[in-house]
Amino acid sequence: TRKESSAASDVYKRQTGSRLASSRQKARALLELGRNAQLSGDAVRAAGHFQRCYLSGGKWKESAAEARWQHGRVLEEMNDEAGARAVYRELLERRDLAGEPAVQAARERLKAMGGAA
Repeated sequence: TRKESSAASDVYKRQTGSRLASSRQKARALLELGRNAQLSGDAVRAAGHFQRCYLSGGKWKESAAEARWQHGRVLEEMNDEAGARAVYRELLERRDLAGEPAVQAARERLKAMGGAA
């Protein structure tokens, strides 16, 4: 429900602002904030959370890869195909993320969009 989503968002927001939370916890919290915003229909806010996640929590490969993938998906929802393609390509170029499932998803999405992957 919307009330549960709001409560979860409050928890994640407190976690991202906490000095006691690890960078891994903050990256995961930003990823979840992005998902919550996306589910509530706020693509702009979701894109911002996903971008913050992969820019600030880049050493957490799973979260960084998933955040880049989700950022691209949100950009597509916002009809920013060029932006989505750029994000997917950046994900494919990151050798340190090569084994992450989001990389394969981005490769397949680029192919479906008519771009070389």
